[in-house]
Amino acid sequence: MFQTKATITGVIGAIALVVALFSPTKEITNADSLVGFASGQNVQTQTVQTNKGAISLLFLAAIGSAIWTVTGNDEAEAAAPVVQYQQTTQPVPEAEPAEPVIPVQAPIAGDTLADFWEQDVEFAVLAQQFDIATRSRLLKAALVVHEGGWILRLLHWPVLLVIGRPGSAKSSFAASLGITREVLNSAIQKTVVTDPNAHLKLKDGVWQAHWQLEGSRDNWKEIGDAISGMYTRFADSQGANHVSSIYDEVTTYKGNVDDKKLGGFLSQVTSKARACAEYITIVAHNDTLKALGGEAGEAKLKDDMAQLNLGSKATTTGLMVPTGTGAIEGLDVDEKNHPLSEPVTLPRWFDPEILRELFPELYSGFATGNEPVTESVTESVTGGYTLAPVTEVEPPCNHPGTDEGNAVTACAARVSAAVHLSSRIYNDLGFLVEVSTILAAADALSEGRSDSNIIKDILGCKGRNFNDGKAALELIKQTFTTTED
Repeated sequence: MFQTKATITGVIGAIALVVALFSPTKEITNADSLVGFASGQNVQTQTVQTNKGAISLLFLAAIGSAIWTVTGNDEAEAAAPVVQYQQTTQPVPEAEPAEPVIPVQAPIAGDTLADFWEQDVEFAVLAQQFDIATRSRLLKAALVVHEGGWILRLLHWPVLLVIGRPGSAKSSFAASLGITREVLNSAIQKTVVTDPNAHLKLKDGVWQAHWQLEGSRDNWKEIGDAISGMYTRFADSQGANHVSSIYDEVTTYKGNVDDKKLGGFLSQVTSKARACAEYITIVAHNDTLKALGGEAGEAKLKDDMAQLNLGSKATTTGLMVPTGTGAIEGLDVDEKNHPLSEPVTLPRWFDPEILRELFPELYSGFATGNEPVTESVTESVTGGYTLAPVTEVEPPCNHPGTDEGNAVTACAARVSAAVHLSSRIYNDLGFLVEVSTILAAADALSEGRSDSNIIKDILGCKGRNFNDGKAALELIKQTFTTTED
């Protein structure tokens, strides 16, 4: 359209120019000039165009055409595609929308337990994907790299004293260490917890169901008997006992436990635990001799223990919560043999509730190998482990390939059997036998103790309840051994 207008305007302008240049003219001489010419003066003449009207019209037409050409082009250009579309016989097909580009996510992988924690992978997922030997390796690798491996060094440390303010997670740390000892030290035969509040911490998930709990509900006699039992194990030991012991709320023992049983507690544990391969954790509010049941002249005995001091703080409502920080003393000494103190932090995943999710075979009574899974596990060339999503996959199987791995798997199977047996005894016989009691009875059978002794002293069935205990013991024998007295 613009080109057409420009052409018309150019033609009009050219015509106007030609008419102006070549139109005829005439000269006009007025009367005064003629008189002057007669008297001998110069005569002036005037040249006049003969077609002024036509020229004026042509120039006006040229100017109008120029204005017409310049204006009105936006509307014409905008309308042009519509005209072109109407003249097209075949409609132009619309372009198909491009498929959205979905970024490919790298598979979740890690070399340690902490690697998966940092990627927000739930430990229950790891329990579904990795066999128990692999999870044990991931746990150990995480402890190795955490702050020089100070937690790992405590696994075989004879005596650890855990102190701190209320709410500093002292018991939770002791429980996490107990779980780690069972998982990473396959030689551990049992875990014994002596605590006047054991029933509360069992309910809260701090102490584990298959652990041997002593002293619940302020049963100070039972606590005294547990301490005497430790002395007896020390005296009768023929080698390694491989017992993990936790003594909680030790600050309350003094004045409640028989002095004859409590006396010498500190000297006994510091001098005999290592030789008998017992791993003892003492939990108290402070480290004074009185709080620990010590006697005069035993102050130096504290230097023979590793000491972990944990911190807590109060919220705006006064609730005490752990800070996750503290100091460990006694793992190393200076040149004068004085214990050194180092600041430490606790990994957030080092918690009994979280570790229990990682090892449900040991602490929840079921094996993950029979559960459906949605992802598979591959070991990378670098030694790390990867969660790779797939559509169908076989459940992971335990193929540890090492004696330690086989021992952990056997321990898981043993605990799982005890959990199911506890339910069976309750359903068939009508009374509850704790998982820890079943395991203790199985150990007593392997030691050759008599049926009556196990029924009375371990199952606690005396008098009219003796026959119930005898029936329960028969079920324990069927589960754990084929030998009878």
